[in-house]
Amino acid sequence: MHFPQAGNDIDAVRSRFRPFSPSAWRAAFLGTGMLGVALIAVATSGKLFETRESSEVLMSAATNSTILRLLALLVAASILAPRITRISIPRSPYFKAFGLFAIICLASTFWSSSALATIGKASELLVGWLIVCFLSRGTDGRARLIAALHLVFYYMAAQVVVVTLLYVLGVPGFSERGAGGITDLLGSRSVAPFISANSLGYYSAALILLVFGTFLSSRLRLRTAFFLLCVFSITLVSSGSRTSLVMAVLGILILWLNGKRMAILAPFAFLLLLVLSANFHAVLEFLQGDVSDSVFFTLSGRTVLWQAAIDAWLLNPVIGYGYGVGSRTAFTLVDLHGFAADISSVHNGFLEVLLGVGVVGFVPWVISVLGLIAVFLKSRRDPEIFSYTGGICIVVFATTVMSLGAGGAMSELVLLMLIAFALHAKVKNTNHDSERRM
Repeated sequence: MHFPQAGNDIDAVRSRFRPFSPSAWRAAFLGTGMLGVALIAVATSGKLFETRESSEVLMSAATNSTILRLLALLVAASILAPRITRISIPRSPYFKAFGLFAIICLASTFWSSSALATIGKASELLVGWLIVCFLSRGTDGRARLIAALHLVFYYMAAQVVVVTLLYVLGVPGFSERGAGGITDLLGSRSVAPFISANSLGYYSAALILLVFGTFLSSRLRLRTAFFLLCVFSITLVSSGSRTSLVMAVLGILILWLNGKRMAILAPFAFLLLLVLSANFHAVLEFLQGDVSDSVFFTLSGRTVLWQAAIDAWLLNPVIGYGYGVGSRTAFTLVDLHGFAADISSVHNGFLEVLLGVGVVGFVPWVISVLGLIAVFLKSRRDPEIFSYTGGICIVVFATTVMSLGAGGAMSELVLLMLIAFALHAKVKNTNHDSERRM
């Protein structure tokens, strides 16, 4: 199967293009071409970091990881360079807001506590934003964007499956001790040098919701959907991420509700709530495991970090301390008793942005993140787009609250959000043009 080029009928593309089918895998690579390589390169660069003490990061010392990160970024930038004169920005206010945010992040290099760290992370955001701009160009932009979505999802799937296999095989470096919930049963959880256990859970949840949403839109066979859901459920369980488990369950309920299965779901949901209520303490004990009350009820210390972040932000609320190093700077300003010196973030994307670029950068960024919810709600009439944006919206928003999510460095989740904006704009403009022709 050859990926559709400019001029092909988009309805034909929609009828043939099925996620996770062999033809879709091939189409994802052919449809994005070198821009697909740039997409993977910039997603990879965001993973190449080292957890070091905040004082070391703020010294702006280059490491082997920093050099590898720069090389990945240069690969993506070199692919974009010949195309830069043909840039076309998608007509999405949320996409444009994120572009403004990326520019502000880059400008924050001038007042950053660590110029080297800031310019690297901000450049990744801008390069990722530009890649999506070029993917959306032309009459075949929608097809390319869908191919790009699939490519990113396949990259995420490859990571979680490979890491889980290495974890099961007992390869050193791919497991760590966990506490509470599922990890009490497993004794450990999967992890990798380039991706945290929680991130593996987040990616697994996103993949589960993609598969489920695609099945609901009748573009995936039951047998295939069941197999993929089993695979990604195993990768989610092995990550030991309680947040991801909640995201997956709530996401499935939300997508199912939208699928007009209220009559089936309502009694099921009521029965589930009844069972959970009757066994509330048992469920709570399972989730808590060996974790102390002080840790569990502060969301693994997150509420302590969040209060420290607010205190540090109030010292410099307008422009912050430089994108990507806001948390690190906050830890040097506020005493954090009980936390290791190499803790890397405040585990909240909203606070990370406020610490990094203050109110100036927070305004366009929050418009973009909240815009993802708007795109999700507006796409309910289009089953195909809804199957993509549904899972993206739920996972991005939840991870931004409980971790860095869209407020951190460039990642697959940020790329998926940007592609969702561009794809929605493409559909909206296509429908508008059709109405005008009529």
